[in-house]
Amino acid sequence: MSGFHASTLGILAFLMAAGTASGQSLPDAFEKPPVELETWQATANFTGPRASHAAVIAGNRIVLLGGYSVDPSYTLFDDVQVASIGNDGLITAAGWQKTQPFKIARSGLAAVTDGKFVYISGGYSQQGTLADIQYARLNEDGTVGPWQTSSKAMLVPRSNHRMELIQTGQGKKYLAAIAGVGEIGADTVHFDHLEVAEIATDGSVGEWKMCPFHLKGGRSAPATFVNGSRLYVVGGWGDLLLSDVFNDIQHAPLRPDGCADPWYTNPTGLLMPLYGHTLALARAGGNTV
Repeated sequence: MSGFHASTLGILAFLMAAGTASGQSLPDAFEKPPVELETWQATANFTGPRASHAAVIAGNRIVLLGGYSVDPSYTLFDDVQVASIGNDGLITAAGWQKTQPFKIARSGLAAVTDGKFVYISGGYSQQGTLADIQYARLNEDGTVGPWQTSSKAMLVPRSNHRMELIQTGQGKKYLAAIAGVGEIGADTVHFDHLEVAEIATDGSVGEWKMCPFHLKGGRSAPATFVNGSRLYVVGGWGDLLLSDVFNDIQHAPLRPDGCADPWYTNPTGLLMPLYGHTLALARAGGNTV
């Protein structure tokens, strides 16, 4: 299941995020792209081709985590690789370095960082779908410290979900686990809910709670991002096969408890349905894209 969900192409989708603080929708159309990318450049490869992995950016570092490979045989990874990004945007000459692995190899995990710690959640392992939360400190030398397993697991085991860091105006930080796929009894279910947990000042994770408002349509492998005080969920795969891939863009204001208020569906969506894609939020030319 997890491998089939993760076998899509990694497509980078750029979206204009305008008027998010006031709840306005994204623009209906663009006369031209809000940002034009220069030619893509190849840089240093990480070790081991893989899919359904996770990655986070912490300062000028990329942290790569887990995933799976089918070459030469099906293999799940528990490794963590770190690389620095130079001023030219390329991986520096030091390349990728392996650091502390996390516990239990998996694919379809989610990851996020608050700049001090890296957090991972869930995923699909040889033991089945997971609900655990692990976190490790980011060291000044670029490595990742020993992984700790939180005593507070997610309420629902899930893989191919997304995780975002929610920071409230009251100074609190939350982990938000969004959508994904898992088993309910004998059924495979694509989730339409969010659950959140507060992060303490020492990096530990509190109790998880289910948020009251649900996405329109359960899905795995969407793309997500936070812009200001709004959470966006874009695309994903529903309960059916390829006829149930979404092109919608849903967004909701964030509450002081880390949950999302009722969801709005943007009047225009992606140009094609996507799942397993990635969104990158950037500032360019006075726009947020």
